[in-house]
Parts: sequence; structure tokens; C-alpha cells
Amino acid sequence: MVSTSDNGSRIIGPNYVVGKKEDLYEKAIQRTILLVGVDQFLVKTGTIITFKDAHNMKFMKFSVSPVVRVAVEAKKRLAKSD
Repeated sequence: MVSTSDNGSRIIGPNYVVGKKEDLYEKAIQRTILLVGVDQFLVKTGTIITFKDAHNMKFMKFSVSPVVRVAVEAKKRLAKSD
């Protein structure tokens, strides 16, 4: 994300209501930024924007099953005495 000196980045959490400061974090930036430490502001979902009048994205309410499953099998089985 690139922003100029007059813009700031806004991190909006899932409970943000337009016009209120709850669950809204604003940071002034001057150069290219890295998204390091975002996990301290966002728990499960959120939006990172630079536009002041933007609304939060709709929270998706569903559970996701694992995409990858791995089965492991021993290459050499141990003898029963081991």
C-alpha cells in the first residue's frame, strides 16, 4: 500500500460503525508501508483503507473446513519388541 503525506491508513475492525471511533485505528504515514503488526488490531476480520468515507466490508459468517489434509505413514515399522 502506498500513501502520500496527507493521507493516513485506517484499520477498521468488524464492529466499526460509520461516524464512530470504536474499532477504528488511524495511522499517519508518509511513505510506502508494510503491513506488520496488523494482527494486534484485527481479531478475525477487518478492512484496511485510506478513503475516509468507506464502509466496512460485510462479515462472512460461515465455518471453513481445512483445505489440505496430510496422512503420514512410517517408512520402516518398528518390531513389536522395540
